[in-house]
Amino acid sequence: MRKLFEKTLVFAFLACLTAFAAPPPAGKGRLFPMLNDGDEIRCDGEYTGHVQGIATDGKTIYWSFTGAVVRTDLNGKVLARHPLAIHGGDPCFAAGRLYVPLGTNFCREPVKNKKNKAGKNKKLDAENFVLVLTPDLKPLRTIPLVGFKYGAGGIACRDGRFYIVGGRPAGRPGNTIHEYSADFKPLRRIEIDFNSVSGIQTINFASDGRCFLGCYGAGNFVTELDGKWRVVRRPRPNFHVGAIPLGGELFLVVRALPGAKGRSRAMAKVRRLKSAHAPKKK
Repeated sequence: MRKLFEKTLVFAFLACLTAFAAPPPAGKGRLFPMLNDGDEIRCDGEYTGHVQGIATDGKTIYWSFTGAVVRTDLNGKVLARHPLAIHGGDPCFAAGRLYVPLGTNFCREPVKNKKNKAGKNKKLDAENFVLVLTPDLKPLRTIPLVGFKYGAGGIACRDGRFYIVGGRPAGRPGNTIHEYSADFKPLRRIEIDFNSVSGIQTINFASDGRCFLGCYGAGNFVTELDGKWRVVRRPRPNFHVGAIPLGGELFLVVRALPGAKGRSRAMAKVRRLKSAHAPKKK
């Protein structure tokens, strides 16, 4: 009986690790095999701000806008939506939950707020969170990000750990990826050797271990990293607003479309990555 109990615990632990992986590809090693190079999906409706990123549960699409997160089917029909109180970022789906980074103070040094009841100053690095939602976008909890200095802009999950990127003051060299445990305890800061104007806005992992970082500001671009966090190249097309790796060199690339004043729409298009130059160091 004891051995059976121990076996059950082992299998449960392995199942949890598997659940934290990216959504399993549909078909033979390919997510959404019904989508071909050049196919488009247009998200219905207009939303506050502009699209910040995209994610999938393997069946539907999640679109994160500045002021709302939206779930659609593969035809772009809205299935659910949830408003965001502060700036939403590039989301990820893991372990049956959608994770949306929320942040402020993207490109400035933290400044001191008014004193709290204890007479001590608070800093803006406490104003970064991860919102956790069910697949149908019902909020479960909001998790403060300990040790995150600038605005949280993007999140991805790999092997049961979360990786979060965000803003950076102009002129500061390099970039940082923050690694957190499954329960969002800070583990380490990974320093990446390339420069960008506004930090890193999106992060995605391909099934082969490659990491793609989207950056925008003056000169939008994507940086590809290998499995050891080393800069490989700047691939084309440019999907600095976010993408879903479909398998191989195919990606579902999201971009913003103009809407009414203060609002925007979004579409995603299947694109094939092409070789490009290695980034120049500044």
